[in-house]
Amino acid sequence: MIDSQRVNQCCQVIFTSGTSGQPKGVLLSHDNITSTARRLVATYKSHHEVLVSYLPLSHIAAQMCDLWSSLIAGNTVYFARPDVLKGNLTQTLKSVRPTQFFAVPRIWEKIQQKIIASSSEEGGLQKRIAHMCRNIGFKAVSHLAEGNTSKPLGYQLADVLLFRRVLSALGLDRCRLVVSSAAPLSEDTQKSLWCHHVALVQVYGLSESTGPHVACLNEAGCFRLQSVGKSMGGVMTKLDESGSDEICLWGRNIMMGYLDAPESTAQVIDSSGWLHTGDVGKFDEQGFLYVTGRIKDLIITAGGENVPPKLIEAQVCDALPALSHCVLVGDGKRFLSVLLTLQCEVDESSGRSTNRLAPVSRAFCRDCGDDASTIGPIASGLNSHVIKEIEKRLIQVNSRATSRAQLIRKWVLLPDDFSVKGGEIGPTMKIRRTFILEKYCEVIDAMYAESLSVTSCDGYVIHSLT
Repeated sequence: MIDSQRVNQCCQVIFTSGTSGQPKGVLLSHDNITSTARRLVATYKSHHEVLVSYLPLSHIAAQMCDLWSSLIAGNTVYFARPDVLKGNLTQTLKSVRPTQFFAVPRIWEKIQQKIIASSSEEGGLQKRIAHMCRNIGFKAVSHLAEGNTSKPLGYQLADVLLFRRVLSALGLDRCRLVVSSAAPLSEDTQKSLWCHHVALVQVYGLSESTGPHVACLNEAGCFRLQSVGKSMGGVMTKLDESGSDEICLWGRNIMMGYLDAPESTAQVIDSSGWLHTGDVGKFDEQGFLYVTGRIKDLIITAGGENVPPKLIEAQVCDALPALSHCVLVGDGKRFLSVLLTLQCEVDESSGRSTNRLAPVSRAFCRDCGDDASTIGPIASGLNSHVIKEIEKRLIQVNSRATSRAQLIRKWVLLPDDFSVKGGEIGPTMKIRRTFILEKYCEVIDAMYAESLSVTSCDGYVIHSLT
């Protein structure tokens, strides 16, 4: 059996979500896996490391870190209990004390929240001392990123007063490498870890590239804040020459193709073997890559789950025919939310939406037992019958979700319908998602505020689904 295997034969199929919402089978060869595992070990100089395996092994990153590279490096891998992500991860880390730790952004957010919760108990003098230590910690990591290995003034004292205590409480006191991948890491979270002298760096890759392709190292001059790093040895990265700035990858790690989907394969791998990722990026003067956006219409949550927005938006609109638009929010966030607009009449002279409900919306309100004729009272939450009906139907949509990552947790009914004049809709009547997210950034931020008591923002009412 083993003698019959060839390096260019398929070793495994990893299923991942595509932009259409239908999973695609990524065909990875023996050479894809072995060459990437060796490259990862060489990049991070891994040797007899101690790891905690807690992510599903159907995830390419978990496979590459916990299995394949660990076999080569001779690592010791502790497999956590299935319920570890329900609140026991820190205790597991404290028991194992890993020397390398990989996590998705949502895990780093939880660690950040744990640190913040601990610091909230500090008194006046203690708080001032901790603030001074955090400034020193951020300077120390920032200096290292720039290639300066000297420690700032006061580092030794800050290490004793804060850094060692925090790392010990998190179980990361032996950790020489901490990495975030699988989804965009927020600048706030990365800075927060840096302030505690945790040099958290990022790695970039896809299932289609057998995981890691671009990486930051936590060595002097080898990482930058918010950068995903530089190409690992033996692979290449470029931006598409067409002007789209799409990130393209090339190397032995690129997949064989999609299972039984030659047309889909041809759409992402060109004739020269370059994998077109659908992500937009830029290089700085030192060659560090930054992921700035996404061409493909896909939301990646803080937990690294791929969510096709159009599929869920269509389900919501089907459940609520009176809606004119539904915009799913949650890229890089810990859960999904939606911005909703009811169909309203349009002022023909200006082309803008008015506050008068369209006939279909008025009929919907009547069916709910309300005679509303304008959007104002509904958006402000005064029409409880309509709000309850919307909530009921959103819960019905959630009941058909294929995973917890696709559940809608919060929603806001906007007082203004989208229009071309308002800028939310383009000339071809497609919604301008980026514009909408920027326009309503404050209410979106309020939906993801740590305090559960936030129920409104600048007149917008935030509703939660149970």
